[in-house]
Amino acid sequence: NWDTTLVHARVGEEFDQITFWHEEPHVLLGLNADGRLNQGRLDHTFAITEPTGLTSVPWVDMRVGCDAIPEGDSVLVRVEHHWAAPDEGPAAPYVEALSDSHFWVVDGTWEDGTPGAPHLDARLTYVGNDENDLDHGLYGDTEEGGFLAWRPRAGAPWVQHPHYTWQAGSLANGSGVFKIAKLLKGQYTFAKGDVSVGLDEPDLLAQDMDLNVWPNPASDMFDVQVYLPGFTPDRIARMVAFDAAGRQVWHSSAWTDRIAVGTWAPGLHTLVVEGSDGQTWTSSVVVTGPSR
Repeated sequence: NWDTTLVHARVGEEFDQITFWHEEPHVLLGLNADGRLNQGRLDHTFAITEPTGLTSVPWVDMRVGCDAIPEGDSVLVRVEHHWAAPDEGPAAPYVEALSDSHFWVVDGTWEDGTPGAPHLDARLTYVGNDENDLDHGLYGDTEEGGFLAWRPRAGAPWVQHPHYTWQAGSLANGSGVFKIAKLLKGQYTFAKGDVSVGLDEPDLLAQDMDLNVWPNPASDMFDVQVYLPGFTPDRIARMVAFDAAGRQVWHSSAWTDRIAVGTWAPGLHTLVVEGSDGQTWTSSVVVTGPSR
């Protein structure tokens, strides 16, 4: 059973700041949860406790299923459907256009790439035949060059999602389905471009890079582990770490497999590894402070 806390707060003016106190560390935070088209967004949070087939998630125009989850475990999944264009940059060189009308945000209580992560799949359908359809601006004339774009967080480069197939049918009817074989946390939107531009490094693009950190939580340092056949450190362009407020706390322009965290503030941090081809991988680590 997941223990949820609902806090109401009134804000004003263009910018405001509020501090929420919680007795235990939170594992998932939803702002304006269940807002029902509040500020152009629909969202839904739900629990998965066992393998299930694809089912429609209320409000958010996405179908989600669970192929596998550790026995006796459960996860919370939060999906937000934003009825607004995503910001366009940065992006991989093959990205020519992103949706001008909507994008999704997927979050949850698991860490992608860890042994305990569930295997979720999903479906996203685009409709752009009529001028009033959400995807008319991107796919109304032609669907040629269409693909599913993804990034692990805001500010990371938009890239082609590594685990999907495209069921387009005719490229002239404005409608089709992206079948996501492995749903990752992050942001999703529809896109156009010549993805062959990004296929110079097929082993990094076509395979799943599992990024893991250990120990986690960490007090003094942690090791970074990669599970990818043929991985070599020269494929990594840089590594960056951010705190829970999005502030950069560490960076390296080369691969390193051990990171000292003695100067980092206690709390949740995100490690981002960027490949030379534009691919991005993330993993979270909790820093507890110096060991005694």
